[in-house]
Amino acid sequence: MLDGNGGSDTATVSITVNNVNDAPEIGDFSFSVAENSTDSVGVIGTVVGTDIDTPLANLEYSISGADSAFFEVNVATGEITIDSGVVAGDLNFELKPTYVFDVMVDDGEFTSSGTVTINLTDVAEAGPRITSVRVNSDAWAPLFRDYVDTEFTGAAARGYQIPFGTEQLTTIPWVNVNQILIGFDADVGDSLDINDFDFNASIAGVRADSTTANIPRVLSVDYDSATNIAALTLSQSIDVSMINLKAMAAGIMDSQGNALDGEWTNGVDGFQIPGQSGNGESGGDFEFQINVLPGDAERDGDVDNADVDFASTRSGGLVEFGGTVFVSPNWSEFADVNGSAGSIGSDDISSIRNRIGSRLLP
Repeated sequence: MLDGNGGSDTATVSITVNNVNDAPEIGDFSFSVAENSTDSVGVIGTVVGTDIDTPLANLEYSISGADSAFFEVNVATGEITIDSGVVAGDLNFELKPTYVFDVMVDDGEFTSSGTVTINLTDVAEAGPRITSVRVNSDAWAPLFRDYVDTEFTGAAARGYQIPFGTEQLTTIPWVNVNQILIGFDADVGDSLDINDFDFNASIAGVRADSTTANIPRVLSVDYDSATNIAALTLSQSIDVSMINLKAMAAGIMDSQGNALDGEWTNGVDGFQIPGQSGNGESGGDFEFQINVLPGDAERDGDVDNADVDFASTRSGGLVEFGGTVFVSPNWSEFADVNGSAGSIGSDDISSIRNRIGSRLLP
């Protein structure tokens, strides 16, 4: 200090800096977990905040945002886990591969936030599989349909179920088949439309008059969610043809977004597991051969006089009495080519005779 006359003196000044709490800091984080996981997988990752004037052990964490509902954070440690209410299938890569939500760190006075991204990793999954293929006709008598059905009874009867294995390729002899029904092991109804099926690789046969048969097209698809059966109504009855029914995996999915597991080998009972299509992984078209030769009552691959003779000896029919169906000893559902369930008579014989000489092409 100066007095203006050349005198001076010194003194010490002390300045005290008072501590002011600084806000904590936290960055952004990214973690991965397999789809279909639940809380049993444990900790997915840990978020960590920093604070220059608060012990890390005193920081608290929370999460928010719509996607955070699937996850939990340990308030003290910042460990991210899957919420206990999440079940297998909720975290589905095919439906939503990434989840993003906010994470907050709190030092008791101030809060800062960051972003957490959870990436699901894809897991190979079995998609819905095909478990049955039936043929049907809206011209068949209900009693006939009930009889040829292998699973349903009464009003729920769907039609003739084509056997898997070598019998798959045995000819279908009825003259008025205009529906194909496909059974699935899961609900695929929301994904189906007419474009999921085609007969493009089918081979038209030769009629008795040496003209070429016409391949029908799919007019409509109706799905029954109670039975998981899709009914394909056709533009006409199937004429002599080697039908290649194709169901396309790209458009057929279950409720979890898994595509059809459809691989199939004709003449074999199941591609991998008997009684169903598929190789155990989603994706794969279903291609199924149906040999339709109307009039082939003996089902030997030819329509000839032997079929007329065979049908002529199949007298009687189906009779329902008191809820019980009685079948005449000599009657054959394959000789009843019109599906009337009655006596095999002139209509059936004429239908067969008019088709003598028709044939499938190799």
